[in-house]
Amino acid sequence: MDKRDKDRSMADEAKNTYESQIYGLRAWLVDEDNHIYVTEEDREALLSKLEDGEEWLYDEGSQLGHTKYQDRSYELTTEMNKFNRRKDENSSRLTTVVKIREGLEESRSRAH
Repeated sequence: MDKRDKDRSMADEAKNTYESQIYGLRAWLVDEDNHIYVTEEDREALLSKLEDGEEWLYDEGSQLGHTKYQDRSYELTTEMNKFNRRKDENSSRLTTVVKIREGLEESRSRAH
């Protein structure tokens, strides 16, 4: 009985994690501030995939073991990490450009 309870608890936790990731990635994808990091085509495909995942979660995926949810969570984590890397790289580039411009302006003012 104890192992069955533990397995059910692990499955519930993994299922909740997967569900949260669906909502989190969906929110990220529809946030207009993030549209520059993903093409419209990719965004639509992912939103459709998220909708399918949510339907699966409440239908055939409703009573599975934790590894099934973990596998699906891994896919969403991979997608989210890709987009966050793009966002971080963009932010880093912008910071670098600002620093370069400040350095150039400083050099110009010293030269005059």
